[in-house]
Amino acid sequence: NGAIKLTKNKDIANKNMPANQHGVTSVKLKESLIETDKKKDKAKFKRIYDMYYSLDRDIRKNSNNKDVLFSLYKEKISNAILTEVKTFAENGILKFEREISKINGNKTKESINYSLDAFELQINSDISKLFTDINKKLETETDIDSVFKVFEYRIRFILEFIPQKSYWYAYLKTGQSYGFKQAHIKFNSDEDKKKFPSIISLTDIHYEEIPPFHPFCGCEVYFMK
Repeated sequence: NGAIKLTKNKDIANKNMPANQHGVTSVKLKESLIETDKKKDKAKFKRIYDMYYSLDRDIRKNSNNKDVLFSLYKEKISNAILTEVKTFAENGILKFEREISKINGNKTKESINYSLDAFELQINSDISKLFTDINKKLETETDIDSVFKVFEYRIRFILEFIPQKSYWYAYLKTGQSYGFKQAHIKFNSDEDKKKFPSIISLTDIHYEEIPPFHPFCGCEVYFMK
């Protein structure tokens, strides 16, 4: 069917996000990596960053109602990210359909059957964890704006990770609809090449086998004739 299989790990976010439960960036993540194309990336998802900082401003204005505000914005931001996921998935389909004549012009298309439920679950989980960590930090910190700025990288990692994964997922499912049984990974680093399989079986697609494998991952998917 069209459902994607989730990883057996209970917490995909902890596996892929370079952060601990207190919102501290991993020491392995170089500062230069965080700053790479930051302005361009933020512009791409401006609406979501605007929502994030609207929450910041609303809590500063009315901190007594922060629990209600967190709940309200969790739904708003999660839905906004899901909209991006759907757009990325549609672009993944278009990418494959542009390439099919180069890959194998003789293949015929069946209906594309795919589900984004796993991505929606991941978004809800990641945003819930993020807001829980922010709320916990606000118990001891009085500078609300500074707390939101510290945690901004978590939003960025979500946006650089989940929509792009839906792009390659839809690309894979479109290839499946054209009769392909497997796809290949073009690795962007030796580290990822050691950790992840180079071939994806289209009869048993798992969430964690689809690039990106982590935020800022440059790995890609391709089909062979």
